[in-house]
Amino acid sequence: MNSALLRVLIHLTILSLVTAVLPSNPIVRSSQREQKAAENSLTFARREEAYRANNLGVALLEQYNAKEAAASFSRALEIDSNLTIARLNLSIALYYLSDSTGAAREAQKVAAQIPEGPHPHYMLGLVARAQNRIDDALAEFQKVLAIDPKDAATNVNVGQLYVQQKRYTEAVAAFRTAIRAEPYNETALYNLGLLLTRTGAKEEGQQLIQRFQQFRQSGAGRSLGTNYLEQGRYAEAIVSTGAEPELLDRVTPDVKFVDATAAMLPTPADPRASGRLASPEHIFGLILKPGEMSDPTRIDLIKYETAARLGGNLAPLDYDGDGDLDLFVVSPTSQRLYRNNVGRFIDVTGNLGGISENFKGVGVGAVAGDYDNDGKPDLFVIRYGNVSLYHNDGNGKFSDVTAEMGIPVYSFLPSSVAFVDVDHDGDLDIFIAGLADLTKMLKASETGRARAAIKFPADFAGAPNMLLRNNGVTFTDITVKAKVAGSSGHAVAVVPTDYDNRRDVDLLVVNYGAAPELFSNQRDGSFSSVTPDVGLDVPGYYTCVAAGDINKDGYTDFFFSSDLTDLPKSKSVTGAMVGGLFAMSDSRGRFILKPGPIGSALAGAAQFLDYDNDGLLDLVAVSSKGVRIWRNLGNDWVDVSEFALAKELAQGAVVLGRGLTSADLDGDGDIDLIVRGAAGELRVLRNDGGNRNHSIRVNLKGRVSNRSAVEAKIEMRAGS
Repeated sequence: MNSALLRVLIHLTILSLVTAVLPSNPIVRSSQREQKAAENSLTFARREEAYRANNLGVALLEQYNAKEAAASFSRALEIDSNLTIARLNLSIALYYLSDSTGAAREAQKVAAQIPEGPHPHYMLGLVARAQNRIDDALAEFQKVLAIDPKDAATNVNVGQLYVQQKRYTEAVAAFRTAIRAEPYNETALYNLGLLLTRTGAKEEGQQLIQRFQQFRQSGAGRSLGTNYLEQGRYAEAIVSTGAEPELLDRVTPDVKFVDATAAMLPTPADPRASGRLASPEHIFGLILKPGEMSDPTRIDLIKYETAARLGGNLAPLDYDGDGDLDLFVVSPTSQRLYRNNVGRFIDVTGNLGGISENFKGVGVGAVAGDYDNDGKPDLFVIRYGNVSLYHNDGNGKFSDVTAEMGIPVYSFLPSSVAFVDVDHDGDLDIFIAGLADLTKMLKASETGRARAAIKFPADFAGAPNMLLRNNGVTFTDITVKAKVAGSSGHAVAVVPTDYDNRRDVDLLVVNYGAAPELFSNQRDGSFSSVTPDVGLDVPGYYTCVAAGDINKDGYTDFFFSSDLTDLPKSKSVTGAMVGGLFAMSDSRGRFILKPGPIGSALAGAAQFLDYDNDGLLDLVAVSSKGVRIWRNLGNDWVDVSEFALAKELAQGAVVLGRGLTSADLDGDGDIDLIVRGAAGELRVLRNDGGNRNHSIRVNLKGRVSNRSAVEAKIEMRAGS
């Protein structure tokens, strides 16, 4: 959600003691069962206490208080001597207390418990290096590289040790590996540049030194140091996330989504504008007659109706700064703004200036963001035919500044748009994902199948993406320079995300009929397509994507829904293909692919959100068959749709389009939903019961730039 008031719900799991389950006959009591229940309750409580002590230790370590952190980790181990993460963290704390003997002792115990884990070997390598035991350090670091060969910090350490041994060829190879993994790693650039300069490759060495200096001056680089959080990811303490199986409550909570449309949207919002428009969920795989596309009297109408089937979208924003979320709704033929008046939305479009003026094109979607850092969210609208940038003037009015800000024409059919600060200069840039070129049909020979009918979008040429850089005065098209035009596929979504946790923004573009394309931010104004390198080179007819950290390891995971009728088989996917696909980060820059929940195919929209405030992200998907909700149980997904939704929504009695928006609309601390009917009408589904677990509302504001705190990452811990 891009808004001047960025609202982030951070859920604190309050873990109560496990209670005994009564037998079917309430009169029968088993003292043995009660005793076991009491023991389980005590065991659970002590385990929770151990996790809590561990997490307190991590917080202390992040405050550079290694002494008290070590005491907290020791306290966790007194409670549960088998808590491996506490022992590893104790090793790290002791290392920063200069207790090399103690650090090595604890790391060796962890290595014996989990020999496949890189962390203990990395710590043993650091300890050995600090003691100038070069061979021992190299042996431990090589064990890390056997597990994670691309880890930049380990390769830098290995390269530096090789230099000490005058094994220059091997040192060069190690530094190059680190730079391939992190092109902005200042330590690797400097060490390799210096080494090449001294060993005869003076020209390349000087170029690398120049790159090092550029990153150092820009602040976009990353270097290794001697303090905590500066020595590499495997020297960082590990927290309990609450996703551990023994901490999860598997009982389905009493949380329901209640249709509150009548109370919150008293009049039908965004009704169907034309009787010619069919259900928008059928846009992908839509069959057109070849004769219609060659008939000059009908071709413009066909293009219009095809674009209109995307159905529009809506963007939540606090346009008036009163602390609650308003709604900007885009349909194929209209755009309207609804002000949130204490939980009731009022149409205020007619008073808004530029937004209420006539526009050209077929509405597809919109995004809100403060592009000029004046503290007020602006709007960018994509259409088939043109795009518009509306400036929030702050007096309840918006101005159309499209031409003034140098926004170029986008003549293709777009699918998605995002405000994103790709160059980290503190202002928001714009990325447009291209779906199709409706003016260019592919020949039968190009599609690989006979032309009995025209299929959308496969039989149309793809459309390029567009990246517009915000230079503070106007926007400049840097698509080619940034290398993000894509393969001119059929993009259905763009997700700005930091997939590798390197504190820069990468871009995932999801395609219908091809593999997703992941662009890695190189921090020099360009991106590199890394799809094959990360394991996402799985072609499919993808219809939507959701992004979030669903296993709480700190890394972004993805869910893709697809069209089963055209989805190709892939050896990369384990298990039966069921139409939905999870791409789980392995926390080392790659993804492990797993089948999604049964029934997750053909979704027009999907989101990860925590519907019950238990601290784990659940999955919500919308298709022509209704709304589905799968609850996240850590290592399993349970379909709770029938319990959490009205029957007509869960069973598809109400035909829905592609729209799905989530936000805390009534400010009660849980996430509500807005879905879109096939005719364009909105339905507000109020979350009742999700706020039984507590949540915290955080209002982030940049003091100078990035005033709306887009791309900020918040980490909070409470207990386990």
